[in-house]
Amino acid sequence: MDCTAKCRLPYHADVVLSAVTKESLQDLQHFVKYFCGNGAQTRDRFGRNALHIAASCGRKDVLKWLLEEKLLDVNEKDFESGWTALHRTCYYGHLSCALLLLQHGANIYEKDFEGLTPIEMLMLDCPRLYVSQSPDAHLDVYSWGRNSNFTLGHGDDKERNIPEVVDLFTRMLHISIKEVVLCKFHAVFLANNGSVWTCGHGLGGRLGHGDEKTILVPTKVDALNDQMCCGIAAGQDHTVVLCENGNVCTFGVNKYHQLGHHPPATQYLSPKPVLTKTLKGKKFVGVAAGKFHTIMFTESEVYSWGLNAGQLGHIKGDRTQVIPRQISGLYLKNTSILAVNCCDAATVFLTSHGDVYLAYQYTLRRIISKLPNIKKLVVNGGCLDDNHFKELKVIKFGVLTVYGLYGDGYVINLKLYFDSHVVFFYPTMLESIYTAFAPHVTPFHRCPLYMASSIFDLTMFHAYNVLIYPQ
Repeated sequence: MDCTAKCRLPYHADVVLSAVTKESLQDLQHFVKYFCGNGAQTRDRFGRNALHIAASCGRKDVLKWLLEEKLLDVNEKDFESGWTALHRTCYYGHLSCALLLLQHGANIYEKDFEGLTPIEMLMLDCPRLYVSQSPDAHLDVYSWGRNSNFTLGHGDDKERNIPEVVDLFTRMLHISIKEVVLCKFHAVFLANNGSVWTCGHGLGGRLGHGDEKTILVPTKVDALNDQMCCGIAAGQDHTVVLCENGNVCTFGVNKYHQLGHHPPATQYLSPKPVLTKTLKGKKFVGVAAGKFHTIMFTESEVYSWGLNAGQLGHIKGDRTQVIPRQISGLYLKNTSILAVNCCDAATVFLTSHGDVYLAYQYTLRRIISKLPNIKKLVVNGGCLDDNHFKELKVIKFGVLTVYGLYGDGYVINLKLYFDSHVVFFYPTMLESIYTAFAPHVTPFHRCPLYMASSIFDLTMFHAYNVLIYPQ
């Protein structure tokens, strides 16, 4: 041995780490002791030490010796990827070594330079779940979370800590649900057969059953029996239904004229078609709703109405827009509207060219150009016009954030900040999800988002959650 305990020679590190991969434990202990003064603590140019190499190779006996002798920090990261020994043993599938590391204090939540934990490294080698789905495939509904407003559909007000199937659809009626909208006081379900079901608090007629009763389990909206429904949306106090013939029906509280009927009533207990002269002959393909407004759109036109607090896409003017009014700034050539999503304070629009438009604070602007392969948008946060804010006594909703779901399963997160009519946004690519039911992870905390656009849909409202999943 011709070096000291502070030896940093790359050659010595390479030799020692090579010995870790092939020498017996007894030979390795003797060799490390006399070959290099730094012993097992030496690191190569990539920041890898003996613990990293032993974990990668599945050398459980070497790991046990290093851990029991406390020669190395169990959570030490390499220079190249920020991987700990637990990252490496999970990536290479040495589960017995992973268990040993955990017993000696390895941090299962430690993240590498890409933000991945050891459990996520374990998932990377799992084959992606592929489910072929026909139009007639049966889809089950699972819900969980707080249930004080009877929104989970289980027939009681008990909260669920883990996902539980909604028995009414699965075991009693054998009905397949393809879309769910969850709000604070009610839930809306759209079945494959075109029927609409609601449950929750019926105050103001938001459930559409002709009364204001509270319904504990999903109940079919009989007033829509003669309609084939293909889309649903809802705000806190109203519900919107899109029919296959292109008509749109609304019901519930009409305090902010969010139902689109003229002359306006204070509430509608049953579904009523939105009919005006300007809408005659138009076939609508989608609907969206926030607490204070409603949106419906054809392939080339978008109409909005309700409280005009900056989110309708119209200039500042009348306090409310009573009947549907076309958003003139979205008259687009050679493209079509693919999707619209609302929160209480803003509305986002996705076109077939991948452009994303935002209606917020009385302005309509394009915030993203030609974003490829986006399948779904969700907007959250923001704030209403200050005058309305004081009157309504609502809280501000936080930073305005737009989430986009790619077809390959990645989620992009855009946080938007506004300064003198200039938009600053900071995109963050969230991790792709590789498995639905990962061990050691809260059930459904990680869901296969890469299937979300074709296999199931996930709806969340604060403490309430609903999942549609194939049998």
